Amino acid sequence: MKILSIISHKGGAGKTSTAVMLAEELARRGMRVLLVDADRQRSAGLLLGLESPTGSVQPTQQENLRYFCSCDFPVEQLAAKVAEVQESFDLAVTDTPSLDDPVARGWVKVSTAALALVPVEPITLKTLDGVTAQLDSVRELNPGIQMLGCLPTMYDASSPTQRSLMHDLVAHRLQSLFSTSIPYDPGMAHRAEQRAERRTEAAETTLKAYRAVADSISRSMKLADRRPAPAPAPATARTSMPLGALAAAASPAGGAAAGSGRASAPAGAAGSRSMRSSSPAAPAQSGMPRWLVPALAALLILIVAVACFMAFGANLIRPGGR
Repeated sequence: MKILSIISHKGGAGKTSTAVMLAEELARRGMRVLLVDADRQRSAGLLLGLESPTGSVQPTQQENLRYFCSCDFPVEQLAAKVAEVQESFDLAVTDTPSLDDPVARGWVKVSTAALALVPVEPITLKTLDGVTAQLDSVRELNPGIQMLGCLPTMYDASSPTQRSLMHDLVAHRLQSLFSTSIPYDPGMAHRAEQRAERRTEAAETTLKAYRAVADSISRSMKLADRRPAPAPAPATARTSMPLGALAAAASPAGGAAAGSGRASAPAGAAGSRSMRSSSPAAPAQSGMPRWLVPALAALLILIVAVACFMAFGANLIRPGGR
């Protein structure tokens, strides 16, 4: 099992929403995913519709996705818990609180990779040193951790101010800044609402952005897509009958022989073969040359013309035939 920790140098960056959305997206790809709620507010469980975390691994409404609230779990027992569920999951996605929390530091120490969230807002540009300092702290806690990069969040592309902030953020050349940004989505605010009439879901643009981020994470962490391969389209069977066999089947004797040889065939299949034989397209399907039918028709006309001439035209050329 690989472990991905979602981190941020400040609150309100969308860690919980990102952890839940990525866990759901990767689970849809057939991976066995454990969503770890290390935040003491337990917001990840609320977004999944779980009101009462039990302190153990819990099922969710989505196949392949399980939930574990570790905010009250003893930090000294964390490594043993990871070893316990190691074989049951492909990936654990951890919603971590601030690194000041010992639970957050404990999960970072056992993590395979970390994803840093950077909200696109004025205060972020004034605290970019804090982003760098946090990344350095993560490396100190876990020298072997894979830093996936910085993901811009809460971005409103329709706002000129936000576009200017994004331009400045890119200009600062943060470590491995994602080209994809997570849009500001008011629909996420009421996802945990218990009343159905007030509950909302993420917009399609938000889902598309998280799918792109999941693609990048899968490549970087070498996560296998376990979705079943689509079934191949059924091939259309086309059968052809040699010209000699077609002529034999058309004759009374041949028809009787063919009928006796296929006595056990279903009536529907025999009927469909009969309909194909009598249809105008039958010559092409049976392998007969396309020129044969018009040639036979022309030959028949010639025979009739010769017969008429022999019957009536002889009197015209006989002497005294007038």
